[in-house]
Amino acid sequence: MRGTRSGILVVLGFTLALFLPFLAKPMHNDEPVFAAVGRHILADPLHPIAFDYYWFGQTMPMAKINTTPPGFLYLMAAVEALPGERELLMRLAFLPFVLAAAWALYGLASRFLERPLLPVLIVIASPAFLLNMGHLMPEAPSLGLGLLGMRLAVQGADERRSWAWTAGAALLGMAALFKYNAGLLIPAAVCYGLLSGVPPMRLAAFTVLACAPAGLYIGWDLLGERAFAARAWEVTSQSSSAWWSSWPHKARSLLAFTGGCGVVTALWPYVMEARSGWTRWHAGAALCVAALFLPAWDLAPVRSVDRATGIVLSVGAVFGLARAALSPGSAPGWRLWLPWLASAAVFQAFLYWSVMARTVLHMLPPLVFLLAGRAEALLGARRFERLGLASLAATVVLSLTLGWVDHTYASATKAFAEDVARTRLAQGRTVYFTGAMGLQHYLEPKGAVGLEVLQGGWDRVRPGDVVVDLRINSVKAGRGKPRLADVTTRSLGHPVPLRLMSAYDGEGGFYSNVSGFLPFSLSAEPLEEFSVVELR
Repeated sequence: MRGTRSGILVVLGFTLALFLPFLAKPMHNDEPVFAAVGRHILADPLHPIAFDYYWFGQTMPMAKINTTPPGFLYLMAAVEALPGERELLMRLAFLPFVLAAAWALYGLASRFLERPLLPVLIVIASPAFLLNMGHLMPEAPSLGLGLLGMRLAVQGADERRSWAWTAGAALLGMAALFKYNAGLLIPAAVCYGLLSGVPPMRLAAFTVLACAPAGLYIGWDLLGERAFAARAWEVTSQSSSAWWSSWPHKARSLLAFTGGCGVVTALWPYVMEARSGWTRWHAGAALCVAALFLPAWDLAPVRSVDRATGIVLSVGAVFGLARAALSPGSAPGWRLWLPWLASAAVFQAFLYWSVMARTVLHMLPPLVFLLAGRAEALLGARRFERLGLASLAATVVLSLTLGWVDHTYASATKAFAEDVARTRLAQGRTVYFTGAMGLQHYLEPKGAVGLEVLQGGWDRVRPGDVVVDLRINSVKAGRGKPRLADVTTRSLGHPVPLRLMSAYDGEGGFYSNVSGFLPFSLSAEPLEEFSVVELR
């Protein structure tokens, strides 16, 4: 179904089927931060980040927290104005961006692959796409607009249609106003145009138009308060010098996330290399990866199962990336896939902010499509179809399972916050919280306040007050001198032994690979530990 209407309907229907079960998921991860900005914009639209916000242990100006361009912030204000069941309606409002990204992926793959349907469905079903694109965060609108822009740019370059070339540049420019890293699509599109013979003047005009929105915003910011530029530079410099940015941990994370977030990006290379025949370079590459995972490079104790998982995922990723690097002239679409991959790799190398899954989200489409073209040529159409169907089934099962675990965590956090509000805040008691994200989102409107670590912390808590403490999603604030207290603790378990976030002994670090070098960890540790501390 290469480029047919039936193929488009299958892609859109498949995407809806995957995302519908999670549309009512409570606020989670960084979503509450953007929701707070959206609510403020409704009250003061001209000063979107001119307010204070509690952020992991201290209240500070939002200007020192926000690193997101204004396009997304005003989009959040629009969805915050929706009435009714807030989470459901807000996620429904984001769904068109997800469908636009899926449609654009199919359009791009159809230009270069003989059988594009299965590779596109695999990308959509991957953990990186399903989890990241389901959030009320910049990934959905930036990638939705960015992929549409890329599709139009490719069409304009191939068919010499100036309207498509110009529209592609405009959409890519808009995408960068929703998320800074959407800008990495611009050099990929320019490189494709250059390799396709687009005249230099048109390339220059395309580049100027695509970069103009972000450039004008950054220029205005630098001439004014420098809120965005200063914070972006601060986070980048702090992150690049932090302990988790050591090159071994960074390399482990990049390779393990590249393999694990796409699933087939770890599995297909093994099949392809076995088909073409093992050589000495395979053994050498595997030994180099294994050396990267030696205990000498550990930042904390690592379990054997996590080390083995990291090696398996990373060796597959290395084989796949090597196949990609050797693709010029031999893989369909290499003129687009390789610059796209290179642009994402450069972004990762120089602007590392510890959320690897979001960077890998940009790497997945070109890598999967490139591997699909090489695998079909190597295995033949029939064998590749069987491999694709089995891979799609495995990817769907894994991603839906991870989505279920994630949904359970978000729902339990909301239920816990509502219980605290009903049993403590309703009695007029002072309640402090140490966690952020969903816990803060559901407790703060009820009257709870964040525990100010730098302004007394636990020492400012009086007898009769309550502190809500979490094990994973929490600032680690010491309790100071011994105090009499009644402590109620509940662990949140899950029957599936997969963890996206680890704070016990696993290496799950999907939401921040500061927590570990794996996108998900094989572990039965609790999803979270909820504690209510009532001072006597």
